[in-house]
Amino acid sequence: MDASSNARGAGGPRRIATLAEALAVVLVLAVVFACHARWIFTHFSNDAYLCDSGWIAFLFEQADPLLRNPRAVVGMACAGTNAPTFLAHHLSPHIFLFGAPFSVFGISGIDILAYHQGLFFSLFLLALYLVIAPVRLPAHERFVAMLAALAIGTLANVLLQAAAYPHYETAMFAVSSMAIAAGLAGYRRLFVCCLAWLPMIREDGGLYAAVVCFSCLTVEHGENRRLGFATPTLVIAAGIGIVVSVAAFVVKATYFPGFDAFSKNFAGDHWRHVTRAFVVERAQAMLANWNIAPVLAGSVVLSIIDVRYVTGIVLLAPLFLLHMLSVRPEHGHFTLYFALPWLLPVLIWLAVLVRRMSDRRASGIEKTIFVVLACALTAPVQALIGTPQARWDVALQAFRRPIVDIAGMKKVARSTHASYASSAAERGQKQCASMGIAALIPDDLAPGEVISPDSDISSCLTVLLLRGDMHYAELTAKAKASGFRLTIIRENAEVWLRDTH
Repeated sequence: MDASSNARGAGGPRRIATLAEALAVVLVLAVVFACHARWIFTHFSNDAYLCDSGWIAFLFEQADPLLRNPRAVVGMACAGTNAPTFLAHHLSPHIFLFGAPFSVFGISGIDILAYHQGLFFSLFLLALYLVIAPVRLPAHERFVAMLAALAIGTLANVLLQAAAYPHYETAMFAVSSMAIAAGLAGYRRLFVCCLAWLPMIREDGGLYAAVVCFSCLTVEHGENRRLGFATPTLVIAAGIGIVVSVAAFVVKATYFPGFDAFSKNFAGDHWRHVTRAFVVERAQAMLANWNIAPVLAGSVVLSIIDVRYVTGIVLLAPLFLLHMLSVRPEHGHFTLYFALPWLLPVLIWLAVLVRRMSDRRASGIEKTIFVVLACALTAPVQALIGTPQARWDVALQAFRRPIVDIAGMKKVARSTHASYASSAAERGQKQCASMGIAALIPDDLAPGEVISPDSDISSCLTVLLLRGDMHYAELTAKAKASGFRLTIIRENAEVWLRDTH
């Protein structure tokens, strides 16, 4: 049998293995999509809140290019007192462009948000796979890379932490990851589409585009370069991204005032909050954060082997420093979705490792360190060792918590509000609703009608509560003490009326 016959003979098993790998990837992507999409439905069924999930779901559903805010958030702390449009917070055509195709078919904003989260969390996993897929590796090394990618792309604690606080900026993180993967794999059209999309997600998207370009240049630096783009082309693209972001910040400040996002989220009162003790506390918090410490330690240790491993930390250092010094603890402690950028350096680690394995330069110790770090970042491991940041509960809630008739809850909330509107107006009273109900019908309620445990409900004619809401116990106790009784129940939506007997 000649060599060509041997090659043809080997081609069959190779094609079967390739097909099996593709099917496995599709299956895992479907599971990731289902997990994150289902979590949105359980969230609105049980513990929805107005800021930000209910607000964003409303924006997706409206298909309004000017992103008019719902009535309930205008005047709330999350939106500011003079922000009739979401564009006062962020320039984000992405919200309109993603939501409009669904909205024209009557799909609800909650459904659209579920599809959005499922899609973009899945895209991060796909980006990790695309870093590996085009590169020919020995079977055992491919297994190492795929195992690490699977751990990071499905179980990273940061992903579940972000899922627990649904926000559209998951798209920024996912598209940046996909852009890096596409650039390194030579998928030119996908790369260009990702770069063009980033500035539409938020006004700083052009800066992320610059990070993407410089990441690709750094990872492919040196001999055996396989990057499909010339260095000047990527430098020019990075420069354009920076210019676009600067222009977006100027447009936002000039034409959409009403909410100073930079001062509220970062600078505070001209950075007066930044003291030596403040910086020490934030630095200690970073080093104690298991979402961050393995990334910092891994970048240092791996960079001893190959300096390219530190690429992500260096390029994103201004962003991380800005967050660390932020006046808001959510930013400074990298809680919620603010920790997502910490996974971009990990994706770059994978890209560097794959190239080193392709060049037969990766040692066994190097591969072991990478797999250990990848596992350390996962939610099950963090839950097992009891880290404060562990969010394995989010994955469990996604499949264990019930999904109820959300449309039915919205219907009873709206019908109750409409039925008592005249009576409330005549008596000089208002109708009150918890954050969970407000998230379902944000445009039906005025800001003053949204109540918290500290609210005075003596002037309320009706009280609408969502069973399972974050303040449900306190609000039910307050309603009973104020003479209200539970009158109507629809799924987890409750209508409390004053007991006149």
